[in-house]
Amino acid sequence: MRVMRILIALGLLEAGIAASTAHATSLVLMKTESIARASDQVVDGRVIATEARWDGRRIVTRVRLRPTSRAPDLWFEHAGGTVDGVTMEVLGMPQFRPGERALVLLAHRAGRLRLVGLSEGKLAIVESGGRDVVYLRRQDDGPLAPVSLAEARALLSAAIVDRGVSHP
Repeated sequence: MRVMRILIALGLLEAGIAASTAHATSLVLMKTESIARASDQVVDGRVIATEARWDGRRIVTRVRLRPTSRAPDLWFEHAGGTVDGVTMEVLGMPQFRPGERALVLLAHRAGRLRLVGLSEGKLAIVESGGRDVVYLRRQDDGPLAPVSLAEARALLSAAIVDRGVSHP
């Protein structure tokens, strides 16, 4: 019986430790068009490079994207990354890998071009049935639905224009 009490006490102690270190994140799934309205531009292309660096006391990662439109390469950044063995992870932030294709929602903030909408601001471009497709959320809290890249680009660009921002 004494062993059982000790095990129960240890179990309660462990539960208390786990509860004190728990983390929580709330993610509201918004319609992709709504996220685009907070953007200045929508760009699709291929990731050429990534580089993480210190920005004050936080780490940011710069991503070099070569647009499909043959426009010059552009650099944008997002929070998080690894520098000198130190990793800063932002829950909900996507990863970018050289060679992958993506459609991204970007905005100028504090003099820099930044990713908007955490993971919802990066839409992977995949091939399906011989055409390029991205997955958009067509309604708040709704499922992702496949849309042709051309249709997605037009739909998201229109959302930006509707809020009064000209699309490059």
